[in-house]
Amino acid sequence: MHRLLLIVACLVLAFAGAPVSAAVIDAQGITYHLELPKNYDASKTYRLVVAVHGMTGTGQIATGEARAFWARDYDVIVAGPNMSWGSGPGKDKSKDDNAAMEALLKDLRGKHKLHDKFVLIGFSRGGYFAPTWANGREAQLLMVSFYGSAAPRYEPKNLPIGGACGSMEAFGPGLKSWSEKVTASGGYAVHHIAEGAGHVITDSMRKMSIDLFEKCHKGLHPRVLEQVEAKFDEAKKLEETQKFREAAARYKSVLATKSLPDDLKKQAEDGQITALLSEMAKSNASIAATWEQSRNAVLAALNDFPPVLEFRKLLDDSRRPFRGSRELDAFFAQAETASQVISHIKLHLKDVEEATAKSAKVPPQKPLNRRINPLLAKIDIAEIRSSLDAHIAKLPEGINE
Repeated sequence: MHRLLLIVACLVLAFAGAPVSAAVIDAQGITYHLELPKNYDASKTYRLVVAVHGMTGTGQIATGEARAFWARDYDVIVAGPNMSWGSGPGKDKSKDDNAAMEALLKDLRGKHKLHDKFVLIGFSRGGYFAPTWANGREAQLLMVSFYGSAAPRYEPKNLPIGGACGSMEAFGPGLKSWSEKVTASGGYAVHHIAEGAGHVITDSMRKMSIDLFEKCHKGLHPRVLEQVEAKFDEAKKLEETQKFREAAARYKSVLATKSLPDDLKKQAEDGQITALLSEMAKSNASIAATWEQSRNAVLAALNDFPPVLEFRKLLDDSRRPFRGSRELDAFFAQAETASQVISHIKLHLKDVEEATAKSAKVPPQKPLNRRINPLLAKIDIAEIRSSLDAHIAKLPEGINE
């Protein structure tokens, strides 16, 4: 009865357009604090943030984290479990912290549409727990962030991570050297020391987490994304050159009129109007180099970070400086198609692995072939095609029916 009343209350608040804050009980009987954004839509897929409290704390840590994300207009769902070391009602009494997390995730995924990867944040005792839990479970995570804890021994290469503490705590120097070591070894770590703060969560600590999230949610590993953004910053400066401005103005005039100048009619007949922007970019050697480096960054992403590829936002941002270029548009379109092939292959291999572990019937590969063969037929750029070789090689059978 109490659970029914809780559900009804949540629905009333949701329809009222206000954020929903409630205590929810999962299948193991452990209570967690849940924050749903205003105008929550059960048909929409949300990013999940799990915030883990410190010693004697409660799942209400979720409230502060939720407000920080919502202030940046991110519609995330935030959950704060009442862990065994806390003081919250209905806390986990089993002291099996990993099982408590798994139960929380299972319960949330059963009730809400969530992205595959979630954000894990911890404070104090929860800050020690977060990177420990993440170790070996990187495929489930978009990023990890911890506050008020010493630098962990965890140095991930393919999972962005951040650590923060107050300047009144002794953790600062260790966090700095740890983040530098992780980044130098090929990973991506950030750190933040909140000036004048003690053992608390500050707004600047939350800013560190959300700044990291803003890089991660675009779909590429932040290290690769920064390389792409830096190159396009260079291109933006070059837009001030007279030659670039003249070419851009000519291109825009073509887009703005239905009747084409005489000198462009031949190009229009040949279907090459979109090549104008390509010519504009290539008229400047530095811009041409930026073009090539951006393509290389996308290829590196396909090869090195397939678990975090969600190309749409990244590609839209990347294409903007060269909008209308047939060559670059074709390249990015095929890169996006390649990312879909990778996703299908990974899901199939995961199904095969799970079936093998359960001694169940292994799913046939023919349905996979039917999905990816039409996609492969769209890819004729050799660099992108070759980036798929390592993924296709993992399949036990050939891809042709």
